[in-house]
Amino acid sequence: MMEIISIVALFINAVAAAPPLPPGVSRNTVINWDRPFHGGILGGVYYCDDIKWGKTCLYGAYELAKCHDVPNNWNDIISSFGPDKGTYCFVYEDVNCVGDSRLMQYPGSENLLRQGFNDRISSFSCGGYQE
Repeated sequence: MMEIISIVALFINAVAAAPPLPPGVSRNTVINWDRPFHGGILGGVYYCDDIKWGKTCLYGAYELAKCHDVPNNWNDIISSFGPDKGTYCFVYEDVNCVGDSRLMQYPGSENLLRQGFNDRISSFSCGGYQE
């Protein structure tokens, strides 16, 4: 009986240690947000259609090691792109994660002109790292 209690306690501690998603967010869900989430969701990505995180922005928690095409209405209009802490992403010029690319790490870029990639993102693929 004590072994079962110990196993249950270990499971509860492991679940409690996992970083929580913000309310209403599940993996692979894109939502509108007025400002970025200040934390570190593995696979969390925030992007906006203007420099300095301006105008309309989207936040999502994405599956790692998988290509994600941006929604059609976001193709080639992203001017700010930022992965959460512990996440890096390659952003690509074309859908299906092909074409010219750039590496983005937290906090990302508030002005993709600096990387020569303003209004060029069509897809991205992310991974995680330990800080």
